Amino acid sequence: MIDGPHSICPKCFVKHIKTAPNDSTYCRACKTEQGRVRRRLRADHTCPDDHMCEICGKSESELPDVFGHGGKIKSKWRLDHCHSSGMFRGFLCDNCNIGLGKFMDSPDLMKNAIAYLSRTSFKS
Repeated sequence: MIDGPHSICPKCFVKHIKTAPNDSTYCRACKTEQGRVRRRLRADHTCPDDHMCEICGKSESELPDVFGHGGKIKSKWRLDHCHSSGMFRGFLCDNCNIGLGKFMDSPDLMKNAIAYLSRTSFKS
């Protein structure tokens, strides 16, 4: 039995202890494997200079700065990959990449979100 704050790993579905509030939702083994996958993909793929986000269509100059630990400005591009296969999909802006993650890369959930917005949005 796990005591204290915990999370269920979205990859292997194992319950694990969160040692800090901002800890990953992934268990240690899956987080380590995801790190390996990301390092390999970063070594194999570079973002083109004139890149635009494939979802929102914004260029780098149109995107807000992204800050990391210690207030350092990070790249505005996120390497997007399939969490199941580890295959590279492209470079997305931070917001669009987070959005896909929040929808667990599920086309069905995204279709439901589109239907919801279509049904509940009011034009002014």
